[in-house]
Amino acid sequence: MDVYLVQHGLAVANEQDPQRPLSDEGRAAMRKVADYLADRKEQLIDPPISAVLHSGKLRARQTAEILVKALGPQITPTTHENMNPKDDANIVYNQLMADRDQTAAIMLVGHLPHLGRLAGLLLAEDADKSPIRLVNSGVLKIGPLENNWAVEWYVTPACV
Repeated sequence: MDVYLVQHGLAVANEQDPQRPLSDEGRAAMRKVADYLADRKEQLIDPPISAVLHSGKLRARQTAEILVKALGPQITPTTHENMNPKDDANIVYNQLMADRDQTAAIMLVGHLPHLGRLAGLLLAEDADKSPIRLVNSGVLKIGPLENNWAVEWYVTPACV
């Protein structure tokens, strides 16, 4: 199973709107990354993404919607209850480990520190030792190896 970890796009400040939707800048950066991936879909997205899960927070849902529109309009983004910023990353990690041998791809749209901790578990087997710095609107592709996982590529707004 391939796993795409996506930190939501830049959101407005809590003081501006407590629901924290994507800012104009965050929306533009996420569209830029999504369009880049869509233009290279045959080279970068294989197998096709079968599910897009997000935390349910507005900024994550909006990010997921932008990605789905560009990469898989047939997919309906779905809320996953264990992907909020302070949720235990072991829950999602254990689910991914149970499914790791499937020929599928799943995209997880969430927040720090949860995504960083999940990346640490997948790549370093330690939630406190994430070897990668996740950024807003960045998409990280992780694929399974024989006994662990490895980074396949990482696209950020600064790269495209």
